[in-house]
Amino acid sequence: MPVVIILIMCLVIYFITASQKNRSQNKPNRREVDDIIKNVQESIAKANGSTIEHYSLTNITAPGGLRDEAYKKADFINKHCTRLEDFIINNEINGFDLLKLAELNGIQLQIAEGWYPLVIGLINELNDNGWDKKVSCIKEKYAGLRFHASVPDAAGNDITKKYERKSEHVCETCGEEGKIRYNSGWDYVACRKHYVENRGRVTVQEDGFMYNGNHFIWADIKDMRFEDPDVNKHFEFVVIECHKNRVTHAGWRDNKLYIKKSTIGYGHFISHIKTRYHALAQFYVEHLNEPEFCEICSYKAVYADVCECCETKTYIAFNEGYGRNIYSTSYEYIKEEQLDWAADNGEVYEQRNNTYAKNPDYKILYTAQELEARNNVTYWDADE
Repeated sequence: MPVVIILIMCLVIYFITASQKNRSQNKPNRREVDDIIKNVQESIAKANGSTIEHYSLTNITAPGGLRDEAYKKADFINKHCTRLEDFIINNEINGFDLLKLAELNGIQLQIAEGWYPLVIGLINELNDNGWDKKVSCIKEKYAGLRFHASVPDAAGNDITKKYERKSEHVCETCGEEGKIRYNSGWDYVACRKHYVENRGRVTVQEDGFMYNGNHFIWADIKDMRFEDPDVNKHFEFVVIECHKNRVTHAGWRDNKLYIKKSTIGYGHFISHIKTRYHALAQFYVEHLNEPEFCEICSYKAVYADVCECCETKTYIAFNEGYGRNIYSTSYEYIKEEQLDWAADNGEVYEQRNNTYAKNPDYKILYTAQELEARNNVTYWDADE
């Protein structure tokens, strides 16, 4: 009898261990979870402003539901096409046709609406060069279009590369001229309007603060701390923990709010609360001096040698960062950055938002002719 009991106990232990092992193998690791969260965050941010609401990136990657409903209601050339060889390519096709092309190829269309005209131009040129309409990937990666297709010759490869380069200067949201932006944890292309919207905004109020349209009161704040320090002890986020307020994120709800340092109004916000919450990294807050006027954009927004408004460094901080003098004088550096600020319509959107005080003694170093020459450069035609 004891032998039988021992055998039964061994079998029970075996099955319990095997069950736990299987569960652990099926459970995603921390990196996989982070990747999932990152993908969701990117999808939501990059879909912001899309006029075809059903085809935000979050819905494109999950066929069914709203996507099928929109297919039924939309009117497009290839709506009833069921075979790839019958797919029509001309200048009249639209974003719904691109979705149909992706569907016929068994892939997902993973780009925002602003790039639809680019891809339509691309496939029209490929079609004129004998393309068989087969494509294995249409997506954004590292702020550039990725279009992987079987093209007949070197000319087809050149066409694809040309449009991939063009995409780096076209706003993913609206299709207007844009540039690669780096402030959101991933690279993406945006015009000034959609870039400013993506940065977000935090403003201090008497009873609390507003962050991207949501109101938080000081009494509900449990604690604050900085996270993700770099080698210079500069931090990417301030994490705000609430007592009761449930904060909605991309895919989950908790009591924590994450405000990125690129957020408009961030410097004033940190300066206001730095003596209120002792968990904040003292090294960092001590270097958040009172703001100074920026020589590039003219606004009082320079905190710790970086302008919060135009996001450029002071001349000294720029040279220290590169370890060498790229510009021989501060005049050259400031003039070049002033031109970039003006050409990117920075002044236009800051006047609309009226966030920072303007320096009455601001000096513009470039001429009207130099700015006109900069504005006349059409970046997406530069490689043709």
